[in-house]
Amino acid sequence: MRVFVLLAVVLLLAGAAAYLALSEPVEFAASAPRVANAVAVDPAEIEEVDAGTGGPSRHRLDPAAESTGSGDPQDPAQRAKWMSEWYAIIVNPEAHWRDRQDAVSGLARFRAESLPWFVKALEHEHARGLTLMALAELGEDAAIVAPKLISWLRDEDWGDTAAHALSKLGPAGEAVLIEGLDDPNDDIRESIVYALRVLEEPSRDAVNAVLGAFGDASKDVRLAALRTVGTWGVEAEVVVPALIAALTDPDDEIVWRAVTSIGEFGSDGVVAVESLTALLRSLDDDVRDAVVSTLGQIGPPAASAAPSLVTLVDQDNKRWSKRVAPALHGISPAAFVATLDHESSRVRLGLINWLSQDAPVDVVRTGAVIDGVVGRLGDEDDMMRARAVRALGRGGELATPHVPKLIDALEDTGTTVRWQAIYALGRVGLGREDVVVALIAVMDEARGSDLMTAIQSLRRHGDAAAPAVPRLTREIDAATPHTADALRTLGRMGPAARDALPSIRSMLLSDDDGRRLEAAIALAHVSPPAQEAAEVLESFRVHDDAALRLRLVIGLAGAPAQRSILVNRLNDRNTDVRLAAIASLISIRAPEKLVGELIPLLKDPQESVRAAAARGLGLQGEAAKAALPALEAAQEDRVKLVRVAVGKALARIAGK
Repeated sequence: MRVFVLLAVVLLLAGAAAYLALSEPVEFAASAPRVANAVAVDPAEIEEVDAGTGGPSRHRLDPAAESTGSGDPQDPAQRAKWMSEWYAIIVNPEAHWRDRQDAVSGLARFRAESLPWFVKALEHEHARGLTLMALAELGEDAAIVAPKLISWLRDEDWGDTAAHALSKLGPAGEAVLIEGLDDPNDDIRESIVYALRVLEEPSRDAVNAVLGAFGDASKDVRLAALRTVGTWGVEAEVVVPALIAALTDPDDEIVWRAVTSIGEFGSDGVVAVESLTALLRSLDDDVRDAVVSTLGQIGPPAASAAPSLVTLVDQDNKRWSKRVAPALHGISPAAFVATLDHESSRVRLGLINWLSQDAPVDVVRTGAVIDGVVGRLGDEDDMMRARAVRALGRGGELATPHVPKLIDALEDTGTTVRWQAIYALGRVGLGREDVVVALIAVMDEARGSDLMTAIQSLRRHGDAAAPAVPRLTREIDAATPHTADALRTLGRMGPAARDALPSIRSMLLSDDDGRRLEAAIALAHVSPPAQEAAEVLESFRVHDDAALRLRLVIGLAGAPAQRSILVNRLNDRNTDVRLAAIASLISIRAPEKLVGELIPLLKDPQESVRAAAARGLGLQGEAAKAALPALEAAQEDRVKLVRVAVGKALARIAGK
């Protein structure tokens, strides 16, 4: 609870700082004297003010006092009078809150001379918060009062505020806080640790004190200490040994926090590897999750932990493979590849699963990994072979030499293996005749999802898939469930699919809107001047179904003859359609035309559209100079996503 209170205190202090900074400015001719030279204040004088009426109700700094041009009263007695009047307002429970804030601001202008008044104000409960905030703002000028704040650390209501104020008083306040860590009250120690967190450059004594709190009897204090050290950026050789000691804590949450903190040191956390490896036997899954991740962050220096990580996958493949695989690769790519041949099928499948779905492509696209994946194509387990095929399909150019193996996999006894091979051949070996022939053969034999995947894979081969035109035409003529996919694939081939024009045109008369639209889009690519295509496309421009309008815009990407439809859709009522229109126009529109069309979209009601318009303008480079005024105005957009896109566009266009 006190943590939330402390956060509220920090926000209040920030607000008070802003208020004090913005209050009516009074610049002194010379900086205020330090405590040693401060004007002596008679305690009886303060007592007399306490017994008074509380001073004026709206007292501000009097311009008449600026006879010297400095704004500072001319003599010590006058200064004492002003301070007494402001003090009276601060402690007056009936004064308006704004009056008290004004008075605090005025009194604080006298820096160290105001300290006796502020210390006395702490005795008044209704003035305590503003007073502690003022002392925090005075910073090291108020260092001498640090011992007087010790008692307030123990106050249930004001302990957090007092601790934060002490953290702002420099070394003197820091020393008081460190001493307070011996307090028997758990909440006080927790508040002190969080207050120390504010220190930008903690002393070694403060660091040691917080590290010592890792062993505090209170869990909340231990957590506060772990979080505090994590914000300081103290060197690993100082912190990591203490974090290792915290790994034996009886509370799993503390252990988890210590483990994740070690991970932030990367390879500098190597001294913790042995202790972390032992924690892989923890009963708490969250702790083990953190350990696996941290070992991966430590990287190659954590090589000794690799066998234990593999054992974890062998025990529970489904839970740990996605976590262990990236960690193992981070520790040692060579060990990772070697483990693809592990004797346990659970381990092999766990790593292959990661490569086939979740691994970054730059991990898959290395010679060693590709070779390891190919080695699994002959595995006895159907699922293993299927995942290996899919992983190989992510291999890019490096997988091209292994295309014959993917074609062979089309004859595999495992149905999942065959489906994955069809999918992979739409990503590897694009444009190869043997791949196209193999996919056409699949179409002749396959049904259901295999047939659909074969058509989609052929689409990725573009005009190189022209030998498939007769087979695709049969799907259209028979009006099968795959007709729309066949039309899309023919459209991707462009003029190479001219032999299919009669079948495509026949679909323009379909009573199915989706097929009719796909036929018109295909015609726009296969035979761009086709007037009948333009008429059908125009009818879909205002279709009630936003999904069809979106498909219209996406399908016309790369079809210059239909750019007028795309321009029109920049004002579509559907956000996704407008975004698709921007993307499609960027691919076909001349910069001098596109720039004028995108500028108005910088004021679109949707931030995603504004950002997309800015990115599109940036891609035009110097050709988009006419957009500079609009982009400069858009730098004030209320959404960060847009401001970032605008900034990048300006950099591309004008080098700003």
